[in-house]
Amino acid sequence: MKLQNDFYEIQSERKTENGGVYELKLNAEHFVYKAHFPSQPITPGVCVLQMAVELFSTCLQKEIRLVKVNNLKFTSILSPVETPFVTYAFQKITEENGLLKAQILVEQNSVVYAKISITCTVA
Repeated sequence: MKLQNDFYEIQSERKTENGGVYELKLNAEHFVYKAHFPSQPITPGVCVLQMAVELFSTCLQKEIRLVKVNNLKFTSILSPVETPFVTYAFQKITEENGLLKAQILVEQNSVVYAKISITCTVA
């Protein structure tokens, strides 16, 4: 299930030497937040990861498929009410033997929400 343009929207993007930086706006009215959790919505970890994969695909301008989550560390709760905007910064993108790897920092205003390291292939 694609989350872009429904669960979140890209507000800005800029290419960097190592990949790209994407500022997103989370949709606090999305049905996922109504269940997770109704009075205090938080972004599910699986959605944080799916957004990373979708943005990696956007960054590479290729359809990709997640092969492995090398590392995933959640460091703060991401609420679409308290933090409607969040940044995904690709710090390191590499390609080796047909595998695409990325290290991603999910943050806003010096608060780190997640550190992600994934491996993908071209779909």
